[in-house]
Amino acid sequence: MRTFFKHKNIILLLFIFIGGFFRLYNLNWGAPFYFHPDERNIASAITQLQFPAQMNPHFFAYGSLPIYLVYFSNLFINFLTTCRFTFSNCPVIFDQAIVGLRLLSSILSILLIPLMYLIGKKMKDKILGIWLALLTTTSVGFIQYSHFGTYETVITFFTALLFFACLKLWQKTNKQNIFFCALVSGMLVSCKVTNIVLLVIPVIILLINFFKYWKFEKKMFRQFIFLFLSTLAFFSIVSVVSFLTNPYTFFDYNSFVGSMRYESGVALNTEPVFYTGEFYNTSPILFQMQHDFPFLITPFLLFLFLPALAYIFFRSILKFCNANFILCLIFLFLTLIPQAFFFVKWTRYMVPVLPFIYIILGITLLDFWNWFVKKRQAFSIQYLVFGIFILINFVYAMSFVITVYVEPDSRIAAAQYAHQHIAGDSPILSEVYDMGLVAFNQTFSNIKMFNFYDLEYNTPESNQFTLQQALKNSDYIILPSQRLLKVRLLNAKKFPAGNEFYKQLFSGENGFQKIYETPCDIWCLITYSGSPVYSYEETANVFDRPEVYIFKKKQ
Repeated sequence: MRTFFKHKNIILLLFIFIGGFFRLYNLNWGAPFYFHPDERNIASAITQLQFPAQMNPHFFAYGSLPIYLVYFSNLFINFLTTCRFTFSNCPVIFDQAIVGLRLLSSILSILLIPLMYLIGKKMKDKILGIWLALLTTTSVGFIQYSHFGTYETVITFFTALLFFACLKLWQKTNKQNIFFCALVSGMLVSCKVTNIVLLVIPVIILLINFFKYWKFEKKMFRQFIFLFLSTLAFFSIVSVVSFLTNPYTFFDYNSFVGSMRYESGVALNTEPVFYTGEFYNTSPILFQMQHDFPFLITPFLLFLFLPALAYIFFRSILKFCNANFILCLIFLFLTLIPQAFFFVKWTRYMVPVLPFIYIILGITLLDFWNWFVKKRQAFSIQYLVFGIFILINFVYAMSFVITVYVEPDSRIAAAQYAHQHIAGDSPILSEVYDMGLVAFNQTFSNIKMFNFYDLEYNTPESNQFTLQQALKNSDYIILPSQRLLKVRLLNAKKFPAGNEFYKQLFSGENGFQKIYETPCDIWCLITYSGSPVYSYEETANVFDRPEVYIFKKKQ
């Protein structure tokens, strides 16, 4: 192993290059439609900014730091290329905002590779750093979210950076490390206010180091003053950074509070919305283990993670022999547990957990490798196992990239099929609340959207009578994704009317037959463990590679 890793810097550069390719390839996917709804909301917040007159993004679901970063970056580019001598009347357009957000995610995701290397080096040695760089490079979760202009990659990067800062603070409590830790904490809170829970970790480190070096003599008073001033300085820096990057959290406080109430209501299901139906009758932790993590880190690594977690827990807690491992476990549980027990259990909530899963896996794999070396196991078997491990990770990464970014966008491909096989004025019935339908709007002029979500509530607009009339007047049905049908087919008791409709549609009982379904080749089957519809939580692919269905009325 050590012979293999002799040229560590070259290996790291190779991983950064490969990881960069995975993260930057087809960064403009979905153009010109840009289907991801969260991206569109954030990009819209950017386009309404106009420096210096109007800097309120009117977007408080997350913090403003990424919004301002993308806005000022694009504003500077526009200033150099078109606006010349003035910032006024120099807007950032929607397409620019989308690509800028995705580029920010990609850059931070690439930087996460050397950061994980530095974390491994700080925790143990350079070989652990290479292991972590490998896992980060081939992470399906990191590759996917580097292509999303959302906050998950930004939050993940600053969470990992905070862990690195805490490692440094634990090893040496000085002014530089306190400032670094506070600056990163401020950035993290600026992205999402709920990350404030992680601030307890550096404060505990300050307290532990204070008591560790407590001396019952004259120095005790000076140590206490240093602790007090250090804690005060820490929170002061966090507050200043948070204010400078999120000023309208304070200036437009009522809007901020209203947004937080809505977002927390959705997360806890006190504010029921149409897009959370898949989470009824689900169990915390178990759902994430079955439907989130197998996609984000692959089923292969999840299978290894559970015994690895037990191993690290044994080493860290029962033997209490490694403070770095304990710190990793604290970060793991603080990023996992609060999110896992929400009603909603989207994969995006689990992305910031991935660095700590990879750290636990990396330490365990390296320890067992060293154990095999000490036992003088066969050289060929060791490297065969290592090669298989690398191959599996790269196969999953490549299968995802090919399925989502090399292959044509599934909605655009379905729209092209429809353009070739369906007359432009044909009466078409489709679902509401799905951005995938915009790919069809340019070709078809007679699309009626029906609110299938409200079938259960028997509203005047969405009851059995209006549904039968809509079916009678339609020649085709287009389902732009599996988002609605999956929930209805899997929850017959909760959604009996919707369940009956989709069962009859797919069986042909209601007079329609399926003429198109997004094809799923071998790479797709690997990526989604055999089923792009039922294997994972729906947002694993509903934004970037949904299943599209087209049905035609039987003659």
